[in-house]
Amino acid sequence: RPGILLYGLYPGAQCDRRIEVSPILTWYTRVCRVNNIPKGVGIGYRRTYITDREQKVATLLIGYGDGYPRSLSNKGYVLIRAKRAKIVGSVCMDMAVVDVTDIPEVNIGDEATLIGKNGDTQITAEDVAALAGTINYEITTRIGPRVARVYTQRIDDR
Repeated sequence: RPGILLYGLYPGAQCDRRIEVSPILTWYTRVCRVNNIPKGVGIGYRRTYITDREQKVATLLIGYGDGYPRSLSNKGYVLIRAKRAKIVGSVCMDMAVVDVTDIPEVNIGDEATLIGKNGDTQITAEDVAALAGTINYEITTRIGPRVARVYTQRIDDR
């Protein structure tokens, strides 16, 4: 399956790994809002997440309309300032909300990594696929046309 190899990913866990690959995809979005939410407040459609304490949350400009899996509602995470921020509530068509209580320096405009490295921390397409109950192919191919593409060329030291 050479298509998935172009992303620097293997077709599956049982795949022969004689070919060395490294992931090339970085997918990120931005924080568009930061709020302090009191204890006992529902977040997202159908209030699928209720705050169990006062929490600081960040709204992200990403949703299932962009190809980000709705199945990550209340169980996925993103990376902000090299720290994990758990998705709280439902992933909506155009937005998702993450708990940034333990990342106090988060600001509007901060980068939130969906796939890729953020500092020394990384989230892979395989990580996202496992949480979404699918495979890395589905995660990479469902990234929609609303998501801007920026192509860069890496120059090896060879």
